[in-house]
Amino acid sequence: MRRNKKKKLYFRALKGRGEVYNFVGKNNEALRDINYALTFARKNKNLKWQADCLLGLSEVYGSLSRYEDTENAARFVLEIYQKIQDKKGEAEGLNNIGYVQNMFGNYTEALKYIEGAL
Repeated sequence: MRRNKKKKLYFRALKGRGEVYNFVGKNNEALRDINYALTFARKNKNLKWQADCLLGLSEVYGSLSRYEDTENAARFVLEIYQKIQDKKGEAEGLNNIGYVQNMFGNYTEALKYIEGAL
């Protein structure tokens, strides 16, 4: 039990540092740390952690205007959250896909995804 708690704390710290880097505009560092956290999540076969990392990557890609990467990550996020029945995560995935569709000028599609997140 104690080992799982350490793993969770390590994961959260690594992913959290990536999120802070994204917030302050250090995108390369953000990508590095979130990808490290994703590797850790995959190694531990934790789908929730994987989806959380992909969501973080989606947000970094959005900051970099890499909208196709944003959408790809968000679609994986949505798939995983649906699989594990995480409604909050599912809404975040739908919202990110809607954001990308909005950036592409696909306003009807954007509204469909964003309304699905409500």
